[in-house]
Amino acid sequence: GRFFEALQAMGRYDDALVVVTADHGENLLEHGVYCSHPLLFDETIRVPLIVKFPGHAHAGEEVSSPVGHQDLMPTLLRHFGVDFVPPRCHDLGEHLGSSSAGGDRPLFAFHNKMMQACVRQGPWLYIENLHLDRVSPTYRGLYEETGLFDRAGRKAEAPAVEAELDRMLHTYLDQAIPEHPPARLDEDDIKQQLEGLGYL
Repeated sequence: GRFFEALQAMGRYDDALVVVTADHGENLLEHGVYCSHPLLFDETIRVPLIVKFPGHAHAGEEVSSPVGHQDLMPTLLRHFGVDFVPPRCHDLGEHLGSSSAGGDRPLFAFHNKMMQACVRQGPWLYIENLHLDRVSPTYRGLYEETGLFDRAGRKAEAPAVEAELDRMLHTYLDQAIPEHPPARLDEDDIKQQLEGLGYL
């Protein structure tokens, strides 16, 4: 509220484009976890996404189908006149008030601390472990929470669906990982970057 009041006091609120979202949610005793986010269920990956466009454009409109953070970049770029929509992304401005933005497209998420990946499609969520050896022993007991789940987060038995989501997830990972290989930095590189950011 104070932020919006400050924008209004400066006469900038009407022309401002504001995005309200979050990087993750929190578990509040769901799945046996309190006040943390080590799993890829909806409690962690389903977050607010609210966009205030300049001039009150699209006020009160909603995109009713699932969307992801990857849709923010093309949405904002298109608003500022840059026509660039990468693969697997959508300009949400084109789909406000309709259910056509996501349709039944799969949405992917990755948890770098837990080394898990998931795909959400329609009523299904499929979670898979990637590298158990990289996970803290504190969290290894949570690795039983994998496989196919329904919308309510209950374990589901649908072998054909599970096999298809597994295929989709691995196709996505095979495409995404070579595009963004992990940086190999030595201690001097890390120190230089931290100094450049003002941390040292």
